[in-house]
Amino acid sequence: MNKGDILPAKLEDIDILINLMSEYYKEDGYKFTRETTRENLKEFINNPYLGIIFVLIFEKIICGYVVITYGFSFEYGGRDAFVDELFVTLNYRGKGFGKLLLNKAINHSKTEKIKALHLEVEKYKISTREMYEKSGFILHNRNLMTLDLG
Repeated sequence: MNKGDILPAKLEDIDILINLMSEYYKEDGYKFTRETTRENLKEFINNPYLGIIFVLIFEKIICGYVVITYGFSFEYGGRDAFVDELFVTLNYRGKGFGKLLLNKAINHSKTEKIKALHLEVEKYKISTREMYEKSGFILHNRNLMTLDLG
């Protein structure tokens, strides 16, 4: 079976990405605003310094994406990155597409000389966490804390 193509997102993909993000946010109970997301996607895609979005295309349909944001960490010795979002639509899950997107994020980060790649996973998503662990990600004794300034 063809495992699909993974390509950088383009401005023309924004409407599809908004629909996918809406599905993802609804699934996890996150707040979602289409217009804010549209503006953020335009800014993000137009500014490669911020990071990159890759889309997964299978049978001519964008059925998943991964967002990688760039940062810097003295602890890890330089540039780091964060898998901000990784999503595959429900109909395409269980086919290895999530692993393909994760591998793309890892390989892209290595190419970009990223020193550490971080991600977070919802506690109830056991199989997703196991996929991350099999790829070498480890849980550590820290808690991610957030101050929402938006």
